[in-house]
Amino acid sequence: MTTTESHVQLTQTTTKAHVQLIKTTIDSHLTKTSTDSHVQQLKTTTESCVYLTKTNTESHVQHTQTSTESHVQRTQITSKSNVQLTKTTIESHVQLINTTTETHVKLIKTTTESPVQLTKTTIDSHVQQLKTTTESDVQQRQTTTESHVQQLKTTTKTHVQLIKTNTESHVQQLKTTTESHVQQTQITSKSHVQLTKTTIDSHVQLIKTTTETHVKLIKTTTESHVQQ
Repeated sequence: MTTTESHVQLTQTTTKAHVQLIKTTIDSHLTKTSTDSHVQQLKTTTESCVYLTKTNTESHVQHTQTSTESHVQRTQITSKSNVQLTKTTIESHVQLINTTTETHVKLIKTTTESPVQLTKTTIDSHVQQLKTTTESDVQQRQTTTESHVQQLKTTTKTHVQLIKTNTESHVQQLKTTTESHVQQTQITSKSHVQLTKTTIDSHVQLIKTTTETHVKLIKTTTESHVQQ
């Protein structure tokens, strides 16, 4: 009887130690450290990607604005230079015509007054027509330049707005995808933990049942042996 009880006691102690070891191992296995680390790494990577995308977009927008302003500045300078050159050329031409006309008028005066008057009228009309044509051309050049500058500014603003809109849409899509992935990862992790717990509980229950059956069998065998 003493040997049998000692054997039963040893079997129960060993079984309890085995069950405790399994529970400890499972609790250690079920830690969320790996899942939290994966989620944190995913969030960090996503934030880095979003920051990089924003930085690149802002740099591109800044570069586009700088290039456009530089182009507008060069266009305005070139236009002003062309207008000034045209004015200078016209004034020089008018001065030459005036000088030539005065010389011609003096020459004609020496001959007769009537032809001089006719020539002066013709020359004045020609000078007036030349001035009118020049002023119209200068005005048209200025209007065309201003229209081109305005169109360039409008196109640049539209392009910048489109880049900002596309970037915001991309960032939003990236955030949504990341959150969905994190949510799916957490659900999968919880499901895995629950499945592991259920499996372990079933295994522990089986061990307990087997141990109890084994103990009963030992007791029965021992009692039968003692009885004999």
